[in-house]
Amino acid sequence: MVKCTNKNAGFTLLELMAVVAIVGIMAAIAAPNFSKMIKNADTRHSAEQFFSMAATAQTKAAKSGRLHFIHVDTANDKIVLFEDTDNNSQLDEDNDTIISQIDLPHNVKMGPADGYQNKALDAPYQFIIPKTPCSFCTTSASKQKGTLAVGPDRELYKVTNDSLSKVEYAYITLVPEDDYDADDPSTRLVVITTIGEVRSWYK
Repeated sequence: MVKCTNKNAGFTLLELMAVVAIVGIMAAIAAPNFSKMIKNADTRHSAEQFFSMAATAQTKAAKSGRLHFIHVDTANDKIVLFEDTDNNSQLDEDNDTIISQIDLPHNVKMGPADGYQNKALDAPYQFIIPKTPCSFCTTSASKQKGTLAVGPDRELYKVTNDSLSKVEYAYITLVPEDDYDADDPSTRLVVITTIGEVRSWYK
């Protein structure tokens, strides 16, 4: 007995169109969540990089006996750790020793400009000013930069007009671009203190 088979068996055009439509709908639903996941991951990674940079600055300053500087350029989304080889308290890329550099991803910004909390932070962060994304950066529209000096005894100095003023702490907050929510756990805060601590916090 010969068994017959249908060699033309397969999907109909209607079935294929239905599958394509379902895949399209699923992709449209998943895309925003995937985009936010990438932003959050980039923000977390940038905070971890700054955390590591601050700790390195303290260690190298203690070992060398020389000031080490963290230079923040918010206009160009760049943070540079350098040793002030020419002793002018400013970043001169041709003369100073560049130790490391962080180039923030395009979807990560320092901030938030509108404040990341409407109430005081819990201990040990009560000293944080909610609407200040970088405690040692300038607010001038023409010069969005700031420099923090770390000394051999872990003392901290804010660099202003080529002069050093001692501070007890410094911090930077990082958030995903255009995706800020006051209760969003992607907000990252890194704090450097004079007692030799570098702490990372997120809300």
